[in-house]
Amino acid sequence: VSIGDHCMFANGCFVTDANHRFDDPDKPVPWQGFTSKGPTRLGDNVWCGANVVVTSGVTIGDRCVIYQGVTLGALAPRKGQVLRGVKRHPTLEDDVTIYAGATILGGDTVIGRGSVIGGNVWLTHSTPPCSKVQIESPRLQVERDGACQERSDQLIWDI
Repeated sequence: VSIGDHCMFANGCFVTDANHRFDDPDKPVPWQGFTSKGPTRLGDNVWCGANVVVTSGVTIGDRCVIYQGVTLGALAPRKGQVLRGVKRHPTLEDDVTIYAGATILGGDTVIGRGSVIGGNVWLTHSTPPCSKVQIESPRLQVERDGACQERSDQLIWDI
């Protein structure tokens, strides 16, 4: 694992260069142990919020901001052992911002320089530089409940 200058990590961050082994196609992956699949590289001035997960082989450029609960990991298809030697983890170019709860997976996934990834986005493909990726906002609907009777000291709900 290579971490640049002036990086900050909040509580619960997990950065590793270890990964599951895929040596025996007849043995379940969790039973095969771990091996180094790195390198995992974080550039200068990277900020990671609480509970960010950066798995083996991820590359993060300079000046990236990654908010809480983000996962940067491998896209693991069913017969994962056929991917030995193939990059399976994403790359973030410089000046990328990723908001809370996003998941970015896959070795062909490159997040272009200056891009912004919105909260709770699930992303398995690349984005060009200066992109904004977001989930379309759900429509907020507020209705008055006719069964509710408002009184000065309390609300009474007929449930």
